[in-house]
Amino acid sequence: MSEKHVRRAGANRVVLTATSLYHRHGKNKGRQCANCRVHWTVDRDDNEDFHVWRNGTPADEAILDWVGNNVAVECC
Repeated sequence: MSEKHVRRAGANRVVLTATSLYHRHGKNKGRQCANCRVHWTVDRDDNEDFHVWRNGTPADEAILDWVGNNVAVECC
């Protein structure tokens, strides 16, 4: 997984872009936000829909957008 923090114009928030590595070595590995230390995990269900967890709690409402295996979530 990789992460990138972006300041969005007109908003005081950080967007975390996490790559979902759905292979055995990366599945549910997670990523910690460098800004606020929240731990994010990303997974996909059988319908290929993304699901994210913030510190182990479901946080699908944080998903802003996704393309391929990349999902952007509103973090802090």
